Amino acid sequence: MFSLKVTLFAIGLVITVIGWGFDNASHLSVVREWVAKDAFAAQALLREIAEGRSDSVHDRAEPGVSYLLEIWPELQERNLFVAIGRGGAYLQLPDSKIGGEPSADFDLLPMVDGTRYAKDYTWAARRAHEAVNADLEKRVFRWSAVLFFLGLGISGTVGVYELITGRGERLARSSAV
Repeated sequence: MFSLKVTLFAIGLVITVIGWGFDNASHLSVVREWVAKDAFAAQALLREIAEGRSDSVHDRAEPGVSYLLEIWPELQERNLFVAIGRGGAYLQLPDSKIGGEPSADFDLLPMVDGTRYAKDYTWAARRAHEAVNADLEKRVFRWSAVLFFLGLGISGTVGVYELITGRGERLARSSAV
């Protein structure tokens, strides 16, 4: 019985540590691949496009493109679009009443084929990045919380069980004496 309790306690601790790992998914590639491979791929693709390290047209088969087309706001008939292209870059000026710093941005455009953009459905890259990050945070938090509390629950249950049964065994031994 002792080895089962110790084993369950250890399993609970391991699951708790894995839950912590999920909370730090952006730093652990194994967790990234398992939790939200498509969202992390979309995040990397947006970074590449912003830094100019990639082509201006990205096919649906490339990692992250299908994911971006799925979360694209106001895009109907998503299956008609085969690629994403980079639109023009611009300088986003801050509201004069609020203040702030100007920021550079560019538009993403869905493509019907390799050459024709659907200009009615532009999406600012900054907004796309925010949408991907929000989805990532939600997914990662959900997995990390479930695993963390599952591990904590297993370890806690074993600990409480040990306290109850261990105390009962000690009381039985002391009354027998």
